Amino acid sequence: MHLRHLAIVGLLGLLPSVMGCSCPSSCRVPCTPSAPCAFDAVKQEELPPDFVQLVSASAEGVELAEMPAPDESFRPLEAADAQCYAATNSNLANMVMLERHWAKIMVECDTRIVGENLCLFRDGFALRASNMRNEAAAAALETFYQLAGLEARGRVLSAGLAQAEQSLERIDRLEAQGLDVPEEIRRPEIAAEVQRLRDNLTQLDYQRLLLNGKLQKLVGCPIDETAFFWPLVDWSPDLAPVDADLEVQTGLEQRTDLRALQLVLCRLEKVTLPVARALLGSADATLGAVEPREGLRHWLRCMKCTDAEVPIRCRQLALLYDEKEALAIGEIKSAVYAVTMHQERVALATEAVLDRQAQLQELEGRRDVDNVVVFEMTRSRGDLLQAESDLIARLTDLKVARIELKRARADLARECGHAAVLCCEGPCCGECVRCTKRPKSEGCRCK
Repeated sequence: MHLRHLAIVGLLGLLPSVMGCSCPSSCRVPCTPSAPCAFDAVKQEELPPDFVQLVSASAEGVELAEMPAPDESFRPLEAADAQCYAATNSNLANMVMLERHWAKIMVECDTRIVGENLCLFRDGFALRASNMRNEAAAAALETFYQLAGLEARGRVLSAGLAQAEQSLERIDRLEAQGLDVPEEIRRPEIAAEVQRLRDNLTQLDYQRLLLNGKLQKLVGCPIDETAFFWPLVDWSPDLAPVDADLEVQTGLEQRTDLRALQLVLCRLEKVTLPVARALLGSADATLGAVEPREGLRHWLRCMKCTDAEVPIRCRQLALLYDEKEALAIGEIKSAVYAVTMHQERVALATEAVLDRQAQLQELEGRRDVDNVVVFEMTRSRGDLLQAESDLIARLTDLKVARIELKRARADLARECGHAAVLCCEGPCCGECVRCTKRPKSEGCRCK
C-alpha cells in the first residue's frame, strides 16, 4: 500500500512534464525590447545657419494664423463667485462626498464594529472633501487675479506700444522733411522697443487664452476659447501688518489634515485599527502595510500579539501629527512672510511710479524748447507706463499671496459654506489616551 502511494505521487509529479504547461504564458519570461547605443560621429558645424533667411523662406506665401480673440462682450466675474463656484463644483470633492454617503449607509445597516470603523472613515471623507474644495477655491482665485493683472497690464503695454510707434513716426517725419534728428535719439533702439512690446502683447494674448480656459474649468463652465471672463477687482491693497503667531493659531485649529489625525488619535480602539492603517498609509505606503492575517489558525497563533498593534499605531499617529503640525506651521508662516514681502514691493513700485510722474511733469514744463524734450517726453511716458505695469504685477502678487495664506489656513472652503461637519469630533476617549480616564458610556461613541 505504501509503495502504491509513492507510485501515485511520482506519476503526479511527471504529469506536467508529459502534458506540458497548463498556462503556456507562465513557462517563459519574455524579453524586453532594447535598442543599442550606436550613433555615428560627425564634426560640429563651424557656422550656424542664416536664421533670418530660413524664416523668410518658410514664411513666403504663408499667412500666419491668429490666436482666438475674445468676443465684443466679456463675462464679468467677481472674486467671491470664482472662489465659491470652484469650491462647489470640485469634482473630486463631490466624489468623496458620495463615498461618505455610502459609508453612512453602511454605518446604519451593518454591525457595531463595522459602524465604528465607517464612522471614522465618514468623518475623514468630510475633512478630505473640505480640503479639496479649499484647494479648488485657491486655484480659482489665483487664476482670477492673474487674469485680472494680465488684462490691466495689457492695456498699459498697448499704451506703451502706441508711444513707441509715435516716436518712430516722428523720427521718420523729420527725416522726410530733411531735418536733423537729435543725436540723443537712436531709431534702432526705439524700433527694438516696438518689437519687444509687440512680442510681449503676443505672449499676453496666449496667457489670456490659457488663464480663461483654466478658470472656466475651475468654476464649472464649458471650455470656450472665445467666451472670455472680465475679472471685477478692487485693486486697493491691504497693507496692514500680518501677525504670524495669530495666523498660525487660527490655521492649526482649522486645517483638515490635522483635524483628521486628531480625530483618529482621540477615537482609536482595537476595532478601528483599519482606519489608523489607512490614515498612516496615506502618508507613506510602507506605513500601516503590516496587517494580521485572516483565518482561525492565524488568529489562534497571534491572539496574544494583536494587542501590541494599538500602542504602535498610537505612537505612529502621534509622530505623524507632530510632523504635520510642524509642516503646517512652516507653511503658514511662509505665507505670512510672503505677504509682508509683497507689501514692501508694492510700496517700492508705487514710489517708482511717483518718481516717473514727477519726471514727466518736469519735462512737460519745458516742452516747447526743442525737439529733444519732445522725444524725452515720449520716452518718459513709456517709462511711466512700464512702472505702472510693474506696479500692477506687484499688486497681483500681493493678492495671490493673500489667497495663499487663506489656503494655508483652510479658510476658503469654509467661507463658501463647505466647512466639514463631523460626527465623531469631541472629547478624547480612545486607546491612545490611556493615561486619562476614558468614559465607557455610549456618549463616547460616534453617532
